[in-house]
Amino acid sequence: MHDPFLDDPFNFDDPEGDEMPWDESTKERKSLTLTDDGKVVITLKGGPGFEAPWIVIHAGSVDEAEDTLDEVYSKGLQHKVTKAAAAFSTGGSSGGRTASRSNPPGVASKTCQHGEMTYRTGTSAKGAWKAYFCPAEDKNEQCSPVWVK
Repeated sequence: MHDPFLDDPFNFDDPEGDEMPWDESTKERKSLTLTDDGKVVITLKGGPGFEAPWIVIHAGSVDEAEDTLDEVYSKGLQHKVTKAAAAFSTGGSSGGRTASRSNPPGVASKTCQHGEMTYRTGTSAKGAWKAYFCPAEDKNEQCSPVWVK
């Protein structure tokens, strides 16, 4: 009868009984040689959720990656990518906000130095409110809200 385990490629038993597969002392060590194909990859994720935008940087060296990363931040690419991802994922809508984006019938739209202001309504502890808000993405650059009485 033929032994089915005789030619087993996963048989780690040493016929001599003195060496195990994890015993590195008797094995020849191979050196690792890096080629020009080695790359540095940096992934910047814009938030914790799966919908958050990513910026992926592929560079040929650490210095090139650092230069590219500096350029990403100096030109504000992370803000542009976030804004584009929000517009893309919502089809250009408010991104799930519950506030109304259109003016009520008979009410003219308002503008500020950043463009057409967004009309929103809501309820706070003081009661219902209505206001126009600046469209600037950067909160430090936003104009003051125009409250409707």
